[in-house]
Amino acid sequence: MCVIRRSITIGAPVPKVFGWLTHPEHLLGVWPGLVSVANVTALPGGAHEYDWTRKIGAWKAHGHADAMRVQTDRAVVVHNQAGVPSTWRWTYAGAGDRTELTVELDFTFPLQSVRRVAEAILARIEARDLDALLENVKARLEAPTPGRA
Repeated sequence: MCVIRRSITIGAPVPKVFGWLTHPEHLLGVWPGLVSVANVTALPGGAHEYDWTRKIGAWKAHGHADAMRVQTDRAVVVHNQAGVPSTWRWTYAGAGDRTELTVELDFTFPLQSVRRVAEAILARIEARDLDALLENVKARLEAPTPGRA
């Protein structure tokens, strides 16, 4: 199993960051390699399930994401199926106009014969993409709102 954990401080209140990130459609503009989000279904408590397509290196992965646990303004746990099954834990903390967003990704490459090499390569790609994702979310949510001073 491989675990990648990253955190970032965003200059926006927790409800804004949480509310924005729990809508899968928003991920298209900030997640490197995310090609499509489709069949989005709203679930109780602000969660969603959806199909996704993502380009990871030279590989195009298709999968389905299910929010397994949602604690409003605190945490979301999402399980991805197909390709390389994974679990993403999104944790939100902060006060006032600051949010500490922590994302933890757990995955295990499914083919035992190449697992060690594949996980090492995939971990580098996912760590790079996760860093970019967090920086993109920060930039998007800290950007001035048009029409406001």
